[in-house]
Amino acid sequence: MCAYLTRVPIIVVLLSLCAFAHSDTANYYDLIAKPEATEQVAKAKPGCEYKDINIKKYGLQPFQNPEVISSKNGELVTTLSVEYSNHNIGGCDTHLRTYNGKMVGPTLRLKPGDTLRVKLQNNMPPCDPKYPDRCGHGKDNVMNTPGNFNVTNLHTHGFHVSPAGNSDNVLLQIKPGVEFDYEIKVPPNHPSGTFWYHAHVHGSTALQVSSGMAGALIVEGGLDDAPRIKDLEEKVFVFQQVAYDCSGVIESYESECADGIGAFGPGEWEKMKRQILINGEIAPTITMRPGEIQRWRFIHAGVRETIMARVEDTRGYAQEKLHEIAVDGLATGRLDSWAKVELQPGYRSDVLFRAPKKAGEYWLMDTETAASLSLHGIIEPAKKLARIVVTGNPATMDLPKPEELAQLKAMKDFTAKEIAKLPETKEPMMFYLGDRNDIPTTPCGEFKKGKGSDIIFSVNGKPFGEAPPRELTLNTAEKWTLCTRGLASGHPFHIHVNPFQLARLGPDGKLQNVWRDTLLVRDSRNEEIYTRYEDYIGEFVLHCHILDHEDQGMMELVKINLEGSSNHH
Repeated sequence: MCAYLTRVPIIVVLLSLCAFAHSDTANYYDLIAKPEATEQVAKAKPGCEYKDINIKKYGLQPFQNPEVISSKNGELVTTLSVEYSNHNIGGCDTHLRTYNGKMVGPTLRLKPGDTLRVKLQNNMPPCDPKYPDRCGHGKDNVMNTPGNFNVTNLHTHGFHVSPAGNSDNVLLQIKPGVEFDYEIKVPPNHPSGTFWYHAHVHGSTALQVSSGMAGALIVEGGLDDAPRIKDLEEKVFVFQQVAYDCSGVIESYESECADGIGAFGPGEWEKMKRQILINGEIAPTITMRPGEIQRWRFIHAGVRETIMARVEDTRGYAQEKLHEIAVDGLATGRLDSWAKVELQPGYRSDVLFRAPKKAGEYWLMDTETAASLSLHGIIEPAKKLARIVVTGNPATMDLPKPEELAQLKAMKDFTAKEIAKLPETKEPMMFYLGDRNDIPTTPCGEFKKGKGSDIIFSVNGKPFGEAPPRELTLNTAEKWTLCTRGLASGHPFHIHVNPFQLARLGPDGKLQNVWRDTLLVRDSRNEEIYTRYEDYIGEFVLHCHILDHEDQGMMELVKINLEGSSNHH
């Protein structure tokens, strides 16, 4: 029986698998290959046309960190109001879903052991039969069809906290006119680092995050107290890909604008010619002294675009490197010096940047991404992200020493002997986007492309709701194989609650261990990861962090049980 979670005077619907009984999957092929525009084409609002944005006219303002709300006496108490607000972006008057009327959510700063108390108020327009997408999956209420656009909840991306009750529970649906009190207890041993929060109701996640409903979530300590880091000026970069249409809104996956360009789909972002925002601003200006070192916290809060971050001079030549000290919020115990840092949707990277010794103008760029490396297998042209003005008296500053960082490593690695003994999880995790009739016989097996007449977004060939949970056991560890098959070149894998270890090539070309919660899984190779299930039982999800893929079914329910127990349903 479908349950309702009641909190007087608050009523919130708690999703369970029984809600997916009518899980007929629609044909989503038109979301991959958009049809030509019909006669019902909306006339573009002045300033909202799909054309290049004049950065000099609409950008280059001084860099501003988001508003900061910090915990006090072991608690962070705040309110997030989900509401429409109006903002001018690059000359377009937009009308978008936001937190507290701002283009970026406030930065929430806590300490290990703190409790995060958020009153989430859904002040969106109420449910109305005239607008079936507002509080359901379209007019036919078919699961894995984009919808629930005015329904919301809250996810603490990367946090190792309980997924149950009123904690980081993404199975909650908070409807318009309802408010809900979240109580998320951060364990005393939680790693310090850069995390983030965003809306996560199935069907509306991409639309709400693409509107700007996201913010930074920082757990203090660790690297923050390191001798050569603690006094550095710190900047938080919430990279946003706000996909407003020719009318300045994001109200549907379908497009009524010229040429049928919509918010989502391969290549659609490029056609819209929108600018990647940083904390709601276009190409803000960072001012530094020659030789000054700053700490930059990068958060890719976008939905579809790969960001390859690099600092260049005005001629396009690479300059000082980005010295990475944490990945997905977790301190690596190293200083990895990269010419460019790869950011896929959901990724985070903490870097130290030393300004060039020569005064002048420089740029933080999203460099051109080759089709073979991009998220969708298409060339992504270079974009300007932020201007860096180097001026004033030179600064003499040192980067941290290796031994200072080594002792601050966030996670304990699996040893080679431990990895050799790890059991495989019950089946590989395969992201599959393709015809239902072309699913590989075995997960991660051979894919043969058919006609493409019944497209599904799935994990292991099962759209969300068509398979029982992947069941795991508390206080165990496993090895997973991740793969991508089908029509897409790759999908970013994200799992809630517990991070995972993998090997990557470091800037020196040698293999190194790194801990993540999000990883791009390309179709050209399988990935092997190792993970522990610690501290928390309950249900949560893994999914593709191309969020419109998740909304359409590329998500799987995960359940961690106590040893010796299992609840099948």
